[in-house]
Amino acid sequence: MSTLNKVYDIAIIGSGSLSQVCAVLSQHYELDTVLIKANENESKNYDSLMLDDETMRLMNSIGVLENIGEDIFSPYFTDLILPNGKVIQRNLVSKTHNGYNQINFVNQNLLREALDTKIINSSNSYFTEKSELINFDYSNNIYELNLRLDNKLTKLKAHYLIVFDELNSVIKKFPTKIDDLKYNKDWLIVDLVTSQNNILENAFRQVCDPKRPTTQIVTSENKCRFEFQLLAGENKNLFSTKDMIDELLKPFLGKDQYSVLNYFVKNFRGYYCKNIKFDGLFLAGDAAHKIPPYAGHNFNTGIRDILNLIWKIKLQYSSEFSTNILATYETERLTQIKETIKSSIALGQLIDSMSIAYQKNISFEESIPPEAREQAFGDKSVAAQSWISNGLYHSDIDDTLLTKRLPKVSLMKDGVTCELDEMIDFKFAIVSDQILNQEKLISGSEILQNLKIKFINLSEYSYSNDFLSELIEVGSIIVRPDKKIFGVSTSDLTIDKLLEDLANQLS
Repeated sequence: MSTLNKVYDIAIIGSGSLSQVCAVLSQHYELDTVLIKANENESKNYDSLMLDDETMRLMNSIGVLENIGEDIFSPYFTDLILPNGKVIQRNLVSKTHNGYNQINFVNQNLLREALDTKIINSSNSYFTEKSELINFDYSNNIYELNLRLDNKLTKLKAHYLIVFDELNSVIKKFPTKIDDLKYNKDWLIVDLVTSQNNILENAFRQVCDPKRPTTQIVTSENKCRFEFQLLAGENKNLFSTKDMIDELLKPFLGKDQYSVLNYFVKNFRGYYCKNIKFDGLFLAGDAAHKIPPYAGHNFNTGIRDILNLIWKIKLQYSSEFSTNILATYETERLTQIKETIKSSIALGQLIDSMSIAYQKNISFEESIPPEAREQAFGDKSVAAQSWISNGLYHSDIDDTLLTKRLPKVSLMKDGVTCELDEMIDFKFAIVSDQILNQEKLISGSEILQNLKIKFINLSEYSYSNDFLSELIEVGSIIVRPDKKIFGVSTSDLTIDKLLEDLANQLS
């Protein structure tokens, strides 16, 4: 049995793009990282992947977007349509405070290659391919992993373990219960290349079809994806044929208008694990939750897991902070994960309601209760109230700022442009419109000194962002490394008090 003697800071187990993103962000924090990539089907053709605005922002910050940016494609609209093609609800896809469109598509092969390049070129990372985790032990705050690598048994050691894949070896050790939100359906996923550019209108469409709920997505000028829900009792094996695919596509495209790139039947669930932290082991992505297909939440929810976790591990590992900071990963993420699943299910129910209304020829107002629309499209910040008491936020943070990140903003000074994200660089920051006495604010606290807080005076720059302008009018902003807003000072709540609260929560 061979042994790699080095003890890594983080071991990441996963075969998908999420585990790669996690490894790259870990590298950015200068954490010694090992990525254990399980066996994969090498013939599988990964195609379009949906990235939301927050994921795009992260890809830019870790230097990946510059290699895939030219291949990013965004639809013009999101539509709810009837089987006869009538659009019953249309929303414009536009840029958010994060600086990117809410919906973006990229070829996953290109993304994986760009991420692999980042990992390989890093001096503080190592990754294994075609490996299998057999079992592991935890002793003296170190995980010892027994792997099968190239048909040989190998040992690796790490202080923290992040699991993205569903693994029996983990489930047996930590039999966490799940909160099942009662969604379990198979969908046929079909990726196509069209014979001509722009055959279909550039939109992300949910087809409210009472016979078979369908999703139609244009993912580039000459590529698209169709997702067909299998109905109760249907044999999924019958859908893995070209003839069946042609039959399903008949209402949308002629046979001579497309070629099939890839197709498979995927089971979608709606549940999450009630515990996603065990000592130094963390569940993320598919290991932590399953999300229905509506609105493309699955990958982006995994990205939020990563954004929430890695900076906390860095602080915990490198400084004398309370272990409570790692407990906030579970508290903060479970709240948002549950709301994301509920929202996705509600969108599916909304589509079903519209389908029934169409079939029975009744008005949509009669068939769709207002609360269904609110759950599917409404503001989820109120549901995050529990974050305040157990998450890393100031207790008096305004409800409207719960879950909000500082916007991505370009700043201008003396004719030179700089990015606020680059200035913060995944660290704690105080963003203000005045000169603050940095030494006085942090000199009395060793914890605050260890945070290496960035101080940014916006009065030195010009910028255009209404959200940031409104925040700065209220007071100075304390920003977490994941760009989430910890708190905003007011006339009654000074920046000194905010910093004191932050130090107390970390002590």
